[in-house]
Amino acid sequence: MKTTRVFSDTLKAYYSGKRIIANSGGTRSSKTFSELQLFKLIMDLSKKNRLITTVSYSLPHLEGGAIRDFDKIISESGISPDSVRTKKPYLYKINNSLHEFVGFDSPGKALGAARDILFVNEANKMPFNIVHQLIQRTTETIFLDWNPSEEFWFYTEDFESRDDCTLIHSNFYDNIENLTEGQLTELKEARKKALDEERRGQKSYWWNYWQVYGLGKKGVLEGVIFNNWQNYNMLPLDVELVRLFVIDWGGNDPTTLTEINIDGENNRLYIRQHIYQPQILNSKLIKKIKEVNIDDNLIICDSARKDKIFELQQAGLRALGATKGEGSIIDGIDKMQEFLIFVYSHSKDAIREFSTYKWVVDKKTNKSTNIPEDKNNHIIDAVRYGVRFYRKNIKPV
Repeated sequence: MKTTRVFSDTLKAYYSGKRIIANSGGTRSSKTFSELQLFKLIMDLSKKNRLITTVSYSLPHLEGGAIRDFDKIISESGISPDSVRTKKPYLYKINNSLHEFVGFDSPGKALGAARDILFVNEANKMPFNIVHQLIQRTTETIFLDWNPSEEFWFYTEDFESRDDCTLIHSNFYDNIENLTEGQLTELKEARKKALDEERRGQKSYWWNYWQVYGLGKKGVLEGVIFNNWQNYNMLPLDVELVRLFVIDWGGNDPTTLTEINIDGENNRLYIRQHIYQPQILNSKLIKKIKEVNIDDNLIICDSARKDKIFELQQAGLRALGATKGEGSIIDGIDKMQEFLIFVYSHSKDAIREFSTYKWVVDKKTNKSTNIPEDKNNHIIDAVRYGVRFYRKNIKPV
C-alpha cells in the first residue's frame, strides 16, 4: 500500500490513543484518502467486530469522493468492491468489521445506534448540532477532515485545545508524487494568479484559493465583511489611545461588554471582549463591569434598552445610549472599515464574529449584496456604536 506523510501522522495519532484526529489541508493533500487507507487497515487487522461510520453533508458528495476512493483502496488490495459491499445503503463488510457511508441533512438522522469509529468528511460543511450527536454516540475515535476555507465549529468549540485531539496540517506537496501533470498545472496556474493579485495589492479570489486549497492555510470566508483585521496580544505603549467600553443588549442572544482602544493618529482599532453571555441579569452585568477596571471611561450602549442604561447610570457608571436610525448599520461598518482592526487573541467570540460576519447573498444571482446578515454580529454591533460615537464626538475624519 502506497502511503504519504499524512497517513503516517494519522496512523501515529490513532495508535497513540487520541480520541479526535483532525486533518486540515489543501486540495490533493491525501487527507481523505489516507484516513480511508487507515480504516481498511483497521478492518483487516481488527479482532473484534467494529463499526466505522463515514458521514458527510450529502450522499452524492460521498459517492463522488470518499466512496470512490474506498473502492479504489479495496481494489488495489486485490478485492472486488462488489464482493464486500451493498449499495444504498453503502455498507462494506471486511473481516469482522463494517464500514457504512451516510449522508446527513438533519439532526434526527444522527440519533441512531452507536458506532466505534466516526469519520466526518468535510467537517466544516456539517452543522455542529449534527456532529455533536454523532460524537456522543461514538465509543472510540473521531476522525475529521476539511479544507481550511473558513472558521467553523472545530475552532469555536475549542476542539484544538483538547489534550485528546491531534490536528494534522497538509497540502499538495505532501502528495506531490501521486499527482498528474494536469493536476500540477492547475495548481501552478492558481499560484500564478494568486501572486499577481498580491502584487497588485488585491488579495481576492485567487489569493484566497491558493491559501486554502494550495497551501492548506486558513482562508477568508467568501463574502465576509471585514478583511482588515488581525490578532494582537498587547496594546501599544508608545501612542495615545482613546478607551471606550461598548454594550450590545441580548436576551436569548448574548449581552456583550467589549473594550475598544482607538489610535486616532494611525487609524488603528483594538478590540477586546469582556462579557459574552445570554440571559444575564443587569445586577450581575454591573458587578462584572466594575470588576473589569473600567475606571471613569464612557460606556456606549445599544439605545434600545433605556431602562438598562438608566440602571447602569444609577450604579455610578458613565453609560450613554448610542445614536441609531436608518442607515446607521452601514455607516458604522463603513467607519469601522476606515481602521486597521486588531482583535485580542483570546477573545474567541470576537474572532469568530469577525471571521464569519457576511453580506447577504442574493439567491437568484448568488452574489453578495450590500446588506449585512443579522447574525454573528453581537460584538460587532457594539463596536459600531463606539466607533460612530468616536467619529462624531471625539475625532471626526
